[in-house]
Amino acid sequence: MKQIDIFKKINRNAFNEKLIHRYLFERYYFGSSQQRKGLLPDKFHRSKVNLIVPEGSKVEAKYRADLEIFFRGREKGVPVEVKWHLNDFKKDNQKNYIKEHNGFVVVLGETEEKTHEGIDVVQINHEDFADWVSENISRLSRESLIYQAGSSKLSDRTQYWVAFLLGGNNGSAVKHFRKMLTTRAKNYPFWAFKQDRKALQHIFDMQRGDKILFIFAKAPGGNQALSNDKRKEILICRYYFCEIIEPYYMALDS
Repeated sequence: MKQIDIFKKINRNAFNEKLIHRYLFERYYFGSSQQRKGLLPDKFHRSKVNLIVPEGSKVEAKYRADLEIFFRGREKGVPVEVKWHLNDFKKDNQKNYIKEHNGFVVVLGETEEKTHEGIDVVQINHEDFADWVSENISRLSRESLIYQAGSSKLSDRTQYWVAFLLGGNNGSAVKHFRKMLTTRAKNYPFWAFKQDRKALQHIFDMQRGDKILFIFAKAPGGNQALSNDKRKEILICRYYFCEIIEPYYMALDS
């Protein structure tokens, strides 16, 4: 008779590799200078992150990099491969692509290696990773319930946002807004924010089902400039009250 194993372990891996991608994405954009440097090889310490594309924009040799970082002043993106442990980084097509495009590998597991077969290796600081998870667990949990479990019972946690746009009924802000809504299929209206850290930090806090109020306003009397004096009146020309369907995505075409 086959012996029955009566000892069963609970799976203590509370997240998958995608969470590490998310951690890197946010630290590269919003982390302190010290945090960003700790997640980059020495050769990129003085480079400024301009854009990060999740799961790369190119598929070559049946391989797509986990992240692609575009540094300011560099035309080509730098591919980044993310692994639990360095010994998981063993596929030749991955190694060849990363090496050829001056990329690097980031690992969560402890390692003493700074380079591996000519490729720069970065190890995640475990304390910083744990701090980030602790700070963001509520947001990450709600997003998982919305996207993975299809939960519709979180309306009591709906967030409300205000986007204030300067200009009257015939101003450029209104014209751009109309263009956004009409140049795509009417079933897929969108709004684009400038790609910078300040805007992204708010956008990353937005979630599906949140409400957003777009307000178009100007100072009375035709003067477009607004005063910092909170007692001064403003003229609200129009507004749109919308529900967020998808908080963030990027278009990689021209």
